[in-house]
Amino acid sequence: QLPSSMGKSDGAIWHGVAFPKDAKGLRSTTDFGKKVWASSAGAIEDNDASVDAIFKEKDWRHKYGSHLMDLAKKQMWSTDAAVKSARAGLDCIHSAFEFVRAGESHKLSEIMAAPVEEGALFKTLTFKGEDTLFPNTTQLVQLPAEGDLPEVAGDQAVERVKEWVAQGIVEPDVAAAFHEVVTKPDMMLRARKKVYVLLGATSEMCPLKALLALGCTVVAIQRPSTR
Repeated sequence: QLPSSMGKSDGAIWHGVAFPKDAKGLRSTTDFGKKVWASSAGAIEDNDASVDAIFKEKDWRHKYGSHLMDLAKKQMWSTDAAVKSARAGLDCIHSAFEFVRAGESHKLSEIMAAPVEEGALFKTLTFKGEDTLFPNTTQLVQLPAEGDLPEVAGDQAVERVKEWVAQGIVEPDVAAAFHEVVTKPDMMLRARKKVYVLLGATSEMCPLKALLALGCTVVAIQRPSTR
């Protein structure tokens, strides 16, 4: 759970997973973010120049994109480069992130390795749906009404997305995905065999409703909040 002010976190009350403090005692997301990306870049052979460029970037907030693109290109040199780079970044996060509880900070790696009493930190509730499931996915693909355009579903939704592609609004693979879901309902219905873990299950773009309508099992993670 993060405080409202990320850049000025001195005096803020932190709970749970937290960014590590810098030399000034602040939990700066920018400085640590650069450290993570630099660790990832440093795991690639003969890439010291990129690491140096990341640390020297003064306008990281607006120019980080070029550094990440450079890293992505070099990760594609080989499977080994991609895996080593990703692991180095994750190791940096796992070794430096902290876990704060009751005002005390501990390394996240230490907390994850420590045994936890059953039911001490987490609680679970199970809701079993009883509504009628979609017999197929044709009507699951829906686009809401917008302006003079009515709500459409199924093949009509696919045609509208194709119009968006022609207008340059969305990429062609969006229309291809819509078409596949509508024409191959069995493929989507197989999704019921999987369990989906959602962070921010009630957010606007989350697929919670669609997954539940398909009869999927969903694990929704709720953050500690009064909202």
